[in-house]
Amino acid sequence: MLEREGALQIRIQPRGGTVRHAVTAKVEGTHLLITVSSATAAQPEVKWDLTASGAKLSKGPQDRRCGERTIGSRPRAGIEAGRPG
Repeated sequence: MLEREGALQIRIQPRGGTVRHAVTAKVEGTHLLITVSSATAAQPEVKWDLTASGAKLSKGPQDRRCGERTIGSRPRAGIEAGRPG
């Protein structure tokens, strides 16, 4: 994650995929809110909500949305960048 020209730029690697850029990212207090993928005709929007504590990102929900309706939510976990999982 880095800030460039006032905007956060984040690269993510979902469990079953390759590294890619997040669609959007913003910080609200201790929360890092990431839009992983935008909604398409075939797939819902996917968002992650991670909580920062020191140098670690901890569990938060992953929301899959179809319009205004949440169709699934799972906890997520992160680790400090540069450290083996």
